[in-house]
Amino acid sequence: MTRIVRVATVVALGLMVGGCWGITPTDERGLVSVVAVDRAPQGYQVTLGIVNPLSLPKPGSSGSGGSSSPPLLVRSITAPSVADALYAAQEHSQLRLDFAHVDSVLVSEEVARAGLYPTLDLFDTSLENTPSAWLIVTRGEPAGNEIRMGQAVLPQLGQATNLLVERARLYSALQAERVQTFLSLAQVPGQSPVTIGMRVDQTNGGGAEASLRVDGLAVFRGDRLVGWLSDEAALGWAMLAGRNGRLALPSVAGARFAVEVRAVRRHADVRPGPAIAVQTSVDGQLTAVQGVATDFLAQPKQTDDVETAAAAQIVRAEQLALTTCQRFGADPFGYGELVRVRDPRDWPREEASWPTEGFRRSVMSLSARVRLRGYGLDMRHP
Repeated sequence: MTRIVRVATVVALGLMVGGCWGITPTDERGLVSVVAVDRAPQGYQVTLGIVNPLSLPKPGSSGSGGSSSPPLLVRSITAPSVADALYAAQEHSQLRLDFAHVDSVLVSEEVARAGLYPTLDLFDTSLENTPSAWLIVTRGEPAGNEIRMGQAVLPQLGQATNLLVERARLYSALQAERVQTFLSLAQVPGQSPVTIGMRVDQTNGGGAEASLRVDGLAVFRGDRLVGWLSDEAALGWAMLAGRNGRLALPSVAGARFAVEVRAVRRHADVRPGPAIAVQTSVDGQLTAVQGVATDFLAQPKQTDDVETAAAAQIVRAEQLALTTCQRFGADPFGYGELVRVRDPRDWPREEASWPTEGFRRSVMSLSARVRLRGYGLDMRHP
């Protein structure tokens, strides 16, 4: 696409976004909630999840709109580029499409492995407010199929993805990234971005949150997907990257514990080689106890055993995350930046090949220390 055509496309897309160009009546306005991007023989297939204005409550009334109006309209367009597809979507729509409130951008694994700059650049530079949208990689199905499958069980798919992302952030180590933040991290030497994977589970009823599920942590080298971290490896990534998480500990003295991580501090000592020694300190709160007597924690040794078990699990998870990411040739922990700061003179020689060579040959020494600062207990006797 020539520069003139690109500029014209961006200007045209800007006109789609509501603002000072006038107020569009609600029943003529289509709020784009979710955007999905897949590869196609002709370029890209872009699928839009659009909030149906006819399903919205009328002013002064209660309840929903027309009973025959689906809450989510799904439209798919195939074009040589994502920009062309979005422009064509507006040209062929009876609604004025509004991209100012996109909740999430879904991309298929195929698109993610080919590189996301061509896909996400438009969202970052041209469509108002969409940089705040969550970036999610779909697994097992084309991204557009996730919207079509979700349409039947998730009336407001955008809100459901927001709920999924928030619950994953609070209760697991699986962290989604926003479009703009992802693109920024992808361009930082010595830093590889990550974001969550998602599936739509049609067989699991019981509401929107039960039909969507997070499925692994996608690891990128630059803008290209190179692999996935399991739940345990994602926990190790969260600890090494200084993110919070939740530990479900194995049995300690016949009891089961969960530790909510309140603070993570890491110290990395870089030596020539490079050899990197990482010490992780965790402040946690014991949030659940099963199969334990009420006086279990009154004995100092019992508390010490819990802290020791938590520290051992953290080290195992960290080691799994490190070895997996070294195999991928990706550094989502930011150690390349630490090497750059510690040794700026030699970093230019390391920078271009850091993820695939320097990081891979780095020797990592790990340790962890857990200190329980508080207790929120659900005491259950054996």
